[in-house]
Amino acid sequence: MSDPLPQWLKITITEYALDDLKSLANIELKNIAIEMISKLASRELRGLRLWSNSKTGDLTGCNKVYFDLSRDISPSYRIVYQNIPSDKKPEEIIIIAVGEREDLKVYKDAIARLNKLT
Repeated sequence: MSDPLPQWLKITITEYALDDLKSLANIELKNIAIEMISKLASRELRGLRLWSNSKTGDLTGCNKVYFDLSRDISPSYRIVYQNIPSDKKPEEIIIIAVGEREDLKVYKDAIARLNKLT
């Protein structure tokens, strides 16, 4: 029998992502982002996998979740993160970038940050 997964995952927010959270436009967006991160840690929420894309670069091994002020509109914000050591058996979530999708900025930021982290 395999070891049970821990109920809550450890969260690491990179300095860059912490700056991203602080720079969100208002307190409501900040609270929603923090709630989303908490749901990732508690396994209530799972993001979508990211892949290599000619417009953003290679984000293979990363995931994303969407958020915005209202559920009635198409979400404009993303959280880009990695499950460590893997998506199948995560023990930790590393938050890499938080921000607007406009002009693919959040993804481009994530690529640049991953290059600095490795």
